[in-house]
Amino acid sequence: MVICLIFTIIICLLCLFRPVWGVIIIAAFIQYMAHLGAGIPGQKMYYITSFVAIVCVACYALFRNRDIRKYPRWILWASVFNIICGLITDHQAYDPETNLVLANIATTYLFPIALWYVLYKKKDLNKYIKITIIVSILAILGVIPEIICGHNYVTDFEQNSLQVEDFMIDAETVRFGIKRTNSIFSYFTTFGTFCMFTSFFFFCLKYVYGIKKIWKVNTTFLSLALFLFGFTTGSRAVILALFILIIICMRSRYFNQKISKAKIFLILFLTSPILIPVTYQMVDSIVHSDTTEYAQGSSTEMRQEQLDACLEYLGQSPVWGNGRLYMWNYVKPTHPELLGAESVWFQLIVDFGIMGCVGYLFIIFACAWELYKVRKLYGILPFAYLAITSFSPDTGIQLNMLICMTLVLIKCDKFLIPIIAKQHAHSLIH
Repeated sequence: MVICLIFTIIICLLCLFRPVWGVIIIAAFIQYMAHLGAGIPGQKMYYITSFVAIVCVACYALFRNRDIRKYPRWILWASVFNIICGLITDHQAYDPETNLVLANIATTYLFPIALWYVLYKKKDLNKYIKITIIVSILAILGVIPEIICGHNYVTDFEQNSLQVEDFMIDAETVRFGIKRTNSIFSYFTTFGTFCMFTSFFFFCLKYVYGIKKIWKVNTTFLSLALFLFGFTTGSRAVILALFILIIICMRSRYFNQKISKAKIFLILFLTSPILIPVTYQMVDSIVHSDTTEYAQGSSTEMRQEQLDACLEYLGQSPVWGNGRLYMWNYVKPTHPELLGAESVWFQLIVDFGIMGCVGYLFIIFACAWELYKVRKLYGILPFAYLAITSFSPDTGIQLNMLICMTLVLIKCDKFLIPIIAKQHAHSLIH
């Protein structure tokens, strides 16, 4: 607990005196570690630090003449829509959770605005990239011994020496012949979401902007390593999201410019003895989750039972829902079959009703549209995120992660020069 308190104080001081560094560390690291406490009983580190960051950046903005009106319009409208819906739901809730709702609004919709504000120059974006590299290396160093030893000692350290304020577990089950990994994170789907975002991010740095190395660290290595370690989570939702991204990336003009189709075919041919049986197991576990021997976890029948239980309570307040945490405080105790509620939609329809579901999709499509306007390749990322949350329990994978990554990719295209533009400029010179 003392370690968490000291780290929280350091981040808060950074937000006060070096707001760029403070906000970037929160966005690139702390928001993915939402299970950690702030060194104060009952308080999460991400909530405390992001709130301090929002206040400091707001005060800092009063003394700077920076134009933040270019904040992506559709994301802003979607955020306002969700904020209004959330407040209305809490107002008419059976058991209002106003403090938690306001905290969720700040961390999910206001903190990304602070990140947008501090990423003002290319050097600020470089800071984000470097922090992301550090966190990625920590994640890789955490998962390798977990795979070798079959146990996560980082999880033991966090549970014994740090303050854990949310669900965290070392899933020692085996799926597809390998131990399900979560590295330094709270759960395997959280680790998988991080792998998905960062592998795609480093792919874009290499193949879209031509950045081969940062701090002598190869961006291709990071992208490939994080992509492969995403499969070790054993989460079919994460694997589905990774397949969506890899198919789109391999078909993109950026990738084909660097690697010929012959090389791709050769790599697939050499790895086919491993890829074919593993891929078959994964596909079979998704399509026939009720009967296959490879599923070993949630099934279609189980999700159907969970959905039926949730639909009962949707009828109580179909438009606005029953209020934040109604799912866990009132539905779960009488419906043990809910377990971890294997989809974000179960909690949405119970807690926030139809308007909550509409608002969630509004954010997804808003991020997709803003990214598509920048680069068509980027537009697929929100749907890969949606694939994870639609088939996974709520384990700290919140919308702020998607919004922040969307904003970072938009800033990348503003400050970094794409390879195609460099080649065009070179051809004009010569």
